[in-house]
Amino acid sequence: MIYNNKLTKKKTEVNAFLREFKNIATKRGIELIDRDKNKLARLGLTKLDFHNEVLSLTYKNYCRGPEPDKDFPGEIWIFGKNIDYDEYYIKLKISKEKRAVCLSFHPAEHSIHYPLN
Repeated sequence: MIYNNKLTKKKTEVNAFLREFKNIATKRGIELIDRDKNKLARLGLTKLDFHNEVLSLTYKNYCRGPEPDKDFPGEIWIFGKNIDYDEYYIKLKISKEKRAVCLSFHPAEHSIHYPLN
């Protein structure tokens, strides 16, 4: 019973984060950090594809978090998603300025565990 309560609490927490992230993203867009791994064109995706994939995340895509961001204030959340036969690693954050930020969006380098799926 305690295990189920922990999963229910975590699911609620993940849903709350996603709701806030998506609310900000629909109003202000999603800032994709410019990193070599995150190059959408190289991945065969458009900015609209990226935006739609991130906005379609649910608690079932949750991997882990929140974790402290080691580079800037705030917390990061890790998700995974199958896109065109590849599993993608997606790291999201709501910045202190209330911006929807995607720190990582690229094919996963390791298998992703989905504890709420």
